[in-house]
Amino acid sequence: MRHFEVDFKWRNYCNSAEFIIDYNAYNTRPIRAQKTKDFKPNISRVYLSTMSRTQETYLLLGLENEAIKTNLLNEVPMQPFMNSRIKLPTKLWKIIARLQWYFNHKRQPETRNKTLTRIKQFLDVVEKDNTDCLVIGHGVYFSQMVKVLLDNNYKGNSKRIYKNGEVIMFTSTNELS
Repeated sequence: MRHFEVDFKWRNYCNSAEFIIDYNAYNTRPIRAQKTKDFKPNISRVYLSTMSRTQETYLLLGLENEAIKTNLLNEVPMQPFMNSRIKLPTKLWKIIARLQWYFNHKRQPETRNKTLTRIKQFLDVVEKDNTDCLVIGHGVYFSQMVKVLLDNNYKGNSKRIYKNGEVIMFTSTNELS
């Protein structure tokens, strides 16, 4: 499940310093409560990132399962693609930063290769537990996790972008046979 929406509005234009300010503010803002249609999954474990928005989502779901927090699920971090006092559209800052990440540019705090390694480490933990679980995480992270799952004999509702609060279900094809 992708975390609920963060209660934050990015500025439309910013320079690199303002981008960092907004990015840090986004990462610490509370979430907006969403209706969950009495979401009560039949699971044994709940995994969360260590970021507050996943923890708040978990609390709003009212689940009785104890949450296991891990930084292996944290969102892919980003920083401005360059240092500049020039104000550019915030969307441009985000797109180019993600392109740098995708192509493993060292300017970003984490390369795509490192993200994929982190995802595989997390999936090793889940597969070792061998039990149904709920994972509450983040958008870019999940977009990459889905690719890893599909490459490793899982089936599920894969698409490029998941909405906040959307449930994503995957099952190992090994269990289906």
